[in-house]
Amino acid sequence: MNALLSILILSIATAGCGDNCETKRQLYYTAVEAAEQCDPAAAAPCASYDGVECPTVGVNPDSVAALSAKLSEYKAAGCTLPIHSCPISAVTPPPYTCQAGADGVNKCYSACEQLMGGRATCVSQSTGCANIVLAGACGTSMVCCPPS
Repeated sequence: MNALLSILILSIATAGCGDNCETKRQLYYTAVEAAEQCDPAAAAPCASYDGVECPTVGVNPDSVAALSAKLSEYKAAGCTLPIHSCPISAVTPPPYTCQAGADGVNKCYSACEQLMGGRATCVSQSTGCANIVLAGACGTSMVCCPPS
């Protein structure tokens, strides 16, 4: 009986802590960051996921349903993701593939990011690049630029 009471008290205390939208947003983004980790040996190692403040990110395809459910719960609690206008240099469009990052952790990176070991960015064609253009990784309206 004591163990059951302890679990009930812990559940009530935990429920009260999660009511804050900022706390819930941080927990959601922690789940998104975890979902960005991948296994390069998987048959379909990365999927595009758009449930974030800026354009899509690459995530483990097995995590898309769970992330979508968490986002639905977040919205059902009356919380909304802040809407930001993302700098074009921060856009990392699909396709995403699983690559080892500088820290040795396998993550889903966009094709453009991979061209320069995670440092290249996709920019609007009208913005142009300070250096050379890395062709073909960003789609028709954007180009991939190496770091300046």
